[in-house]
Amino acid sequence: MIIFVLFLVIMSIILVFTWRNTVNIVQSKFDLEARRVLDDISNRIDTAFLEGDGFSINITVPQDILGTNFSLMIHENRVLLELRNNTYSRTLLTKNITGTLSKGVNVIGNTQGEIIISGGG
Repeated sequence: MIIFVLFLVIMSIILVFTWRNTVNIVQSKFDLEARRVLDDISNRIDTAFLEGDGFSINITVPQDILGTNFSLMIHENRVLLELRNNTYSRTLLTKNITGTLSKGVNVIGNTQGEIIISGGG
């Protein structure tokens, strides 16, 4: 009986550690994917800014991240992505941005130093 109880205790401990590692792996996947999306967005906005007047570039923002809905916002010179009660951000080279990012295809253009975002859908 003592051996059986000891076995159950050991199995319970193993189960707890396994569960914790699984949760950490899942969260790491979400973190990596959110950062990948933010890097892509910020790189394209910065490229449009650096290339100058008349330059435009497309970006396709995914509908979800690993099957989970998320929201995007640009505030001053930061792109913010909220996913599963976590907020991720990237700093942009300019604050002079008009328009909002939508899921789907967006056009990022530079008009006399002003970054204009349009599209979505």
